[in-house]
Amino acid sequence: IVDSLSLPPHVAVITNQTVADLYLDKLLNALGRDDIKVLLAPDSENAKSINVYTGLMTELLSTNFNRSSLLIALGGGVIGDLTGFIAATLHRGCRLIQIPTWSVQSNAIRAGNPSERQSNVKQLAHSPQRPFRVSNNFVALL
Repeated sequence: IVDSLSLPPHVAVITNQTVADLYLDKLLNALGRDDIKVLLAPDSENAKSINVYTGLMTELLSTNFNRSSLLIALGGGVIGDLTGFIAATLHRGCRLIQIPTWSVQSNAIRAGNPSERQSNVKQLAHSPQRPFRVSNNFVALL
């Protein structure tokens, strides 16, 4: 991922504490920059809430994130859904890389489908914004 990626001035990683403990340092070292913003979301389905969304958007906008910025979703499921929605709605869309933590999720992301369908409002607030890159090559994180 990293060798072929030209990073824009503003880059953020959105993850949760569980995934961060396992992979965040490796990813940040691979990216090779000290100015990557790291935002942590809750470790559960509760992260898909308007309050979490608003808090993360406010944090990104306060540091001049824009359409040319890059968001990296480190984790699948909730983190991928949340970060994808933020990327789609931040100034009507910014670049997104998703790094799911298990390979079945990477196939669902490539297809543009949420990994799990639910019959509630969280799934109705879906955006078709697809990531420009999905990695299931975990060697990139080592």
